[in-house]
Amino acid sequence: MPLPESEAVKVIRQYRARMDGLDEALMRDMGLKWIGIEQALDADIAALAEEMTRRTIQGEVITQQMIWKAERYKILKAQMQEQIQRFNVDYAVPRITKAQTDAAMLGINAAAESIAVSYPSPLSASFNRVNINAVESMIGFAGDGSPLNTLLKNDYPDAYNGVTDALINGLSSGKSSSQIAAMMRDGMGMGLDRSLLIARTETQRAYRTGSAEEYRSSGVCKGFFRLVKKAALVLPVFCRMVSGLNWRRSWTTILMAGVRLSPGLKEQRNRNGNRARNGSLNRTKPNRGKYWG
Repeated sequence: MPLPESEAVKVIRQYRARMDGLDEALMRDMGLKWIGIEQALDADIAALAEEMTRRTIQGEVITQQMIWKAERYKILKAQMQEQIQRFNVDYAVPRITKAQTDAAMLGINAAAESIAVSYPSPLSASFNRVNINAVESMIGFAGDGSPLNTLLKNDYPDAYNGVTDALINGLSSGKSSSQIAAMMRDGMGMGLDRSLLIARTETQRAYRTGSAEEYRSSGVCKGFFRLVKKAALVLPVFCRMVSGLNWRRSWTTILMAGVRLSPGLKEQRNRNGNRARNGSLNRTKPNRGKYWG
């Protein structure tokens, strides 16, 4: 029979549930915003699909080089670059930055409250408390120290490569122009998948950084143990093995201790034949593995 959870563990689970809600809202908001890009490019995608389908029917063998040289492709590519750049600068960076701030505060508060409930009474709880200023240097930046916008710039190549691959695969499999256009829109979503992966990774990192900084600065904590969320069906065996183990290394290595489960980037082919990736996200209702960070 498992031992009852301590009050500190209950507090941490409550905050992780709130973090899950923040994460899901971020994924949903970014997905809905991306739909606006698809709608803005819909006519250009349809026009390119129709032109290439017509040329195929007329006997041409469409190659990637021919697509690159097509005027409609050049128009679509330029429009796509403009739309994705606007999405990143005007929306994604500010939205992810806000989520990082909110996540860091959740992490700080989770750690502080878990320490407080470990005392016999709230009045006897005496430890140092930090605020958002303790982790503000990471807000707006990725784990490697680069600005978020620098990391997000690669969304565009992923998107247009997905569009091109979908077009070629659709033509080679004899799809209609409307089917090919739908495949191209789906292929463009690879740019969104990458953006969501970055957003989720950086907000979860902010949560871990905030909680670790509070534990480190509290003056009363000497270490911590892993608490793994066991509900996820795709939870790695390693996570289950380390759940409950004491972490005895230095505070500076805490942030590297987690095993993060994010949508993978291993390439595969979906049922339409165009390129996809393991962990590909539905843009209106993401389906993701969840993890404790």
